[in-house]
Amino acid sequence: SGVKEGRLARRFAAVCGGSYAAHGLASRLNELAPAEAFLWDDPLLNMCAAAATQSSAWRPERLSRKYEELARALATHAQDRSAGDLRHAGLVARTLAAKIGLAARLLAAYRRRDRRALAAVRREIPAVRRQLGALHDSWRTLWLSRNKPFGLEVLQIRLGALDARYGELQRRLGEYLSGRIESIAELAEQDFRIPKGDWMPNHYRGWHRAATAMGG
Repeated sequence: SGVKEGRLARRFAAVCGGSYAAHGLASRLNELAPAEAFLWDDPLLNMCAAAATQSSAWRPERLSRKYEELARALATHAQDRSAGDLRHAGLVARTLAAKIGLAARLLAAYRRRDRRALAAVRREIPAVRRQLGALHDSWRTLWLSRNKPFGLEVLQIRLGALDARYGELQRRLGEYLSGRIESIAELAEQDFRIPKGDWMPNHYRGWHRAATAMGG
């Protein structure tokens, strides 16, 4: 009930010194969609994003907008670190919005072979890479403030791989747009990666599902 929620909010404020409602916002990262799957989705293969085009709940264009709205809402609580770093949560939301939005525009533009739209997507890539860099810096600070350094390398390897793959996507789009290559195989075969029927997000969870050689 509302009374219970109000009592919980007062207790949270007394114990943690922060806003219960604001921290509830951060929980929406995984309520909106399986955030882990979209975060580690490979920028060229887009296994998760391509599959999500079949889902009414997680259609990439709509999901990107929802994560952007969440990022804006969390930005007003960026200084709240009472029971969790809400600035970091906002960075995750903004990274997901950027990543998913770019994937949606990329897949749609390549399906239409719209060269102008693909050139626009290519111009977006540096901003997404900068967003990944900001997320990395925040994650590193958060990790080292709470943990020993062991294990940080795994996170940095994953984020570094994403950045490298965005660089590859930028190069491949440049080669395609200049006529050096006739097609981009990973994008040309996207329809074969879209399952029929209901989309099962659990299949795409986890970093090891983000690439063809690791998907198994």
